[in-house]
Amino acid sequence: MKNIELAILSNNYIKNADVSISVDGKIEVNIKEKNPVFRVLGKKYYVDEDGKKMPLSNNFSKSVPLILSQIDSIDMLKIGDLGKFIEQNKFLKNHIASLELSKNNLIFGLNFFKYKILINDFDNYESKFKKYELFFNKVYNSGILDSIDIINLNFKNQVIIQRS
Repeated sequence: MKNIELAILSNNYIKNADVSISVDGKIEVNIKEKNPVFRVLGKKYYVDEDGKKMPLSNNFSKSVPLILSQIDSIDMLKIGDLGKFIEQNKFLKNHIASLELSKNNLIFGLNFFKYKILINDFDNYESKFKKYELFFNKVYNSGILDSIDIINLNFKNQVIIQRS
């Protein structure tokens, strides 16, 4: 059984596998696929929810946000966690199109608006995105979003907007 599991796990798209024999002698195989949460622009891989590289496939392509900058192995785990958070949040999943890491900042590009969202590092992004969602829902019908260049979420209890 261990050899079958190892053969299955040699597939780059499989996260884990469990092979067993039932009481009536049938082989049972349970697998869990890797889940890509970001694609790295210009490279031939995704980052999965565990912060590991996952090669692109010729058979499928998942629509996930693009990482527009170089990333290092230190940030991979954090990026995996962030991508999983975005994917599980319906609002963010529809909004976030890209991520750029620049010095200590995370800069997010959006699907339907020209402004960028700025977050300082990976700290407290959950509460910062919640603050953004509340702000967005409050001003969505006002037309103000079309005149914004940057939304800075780095200040406690504040959403700072920058216009050109």
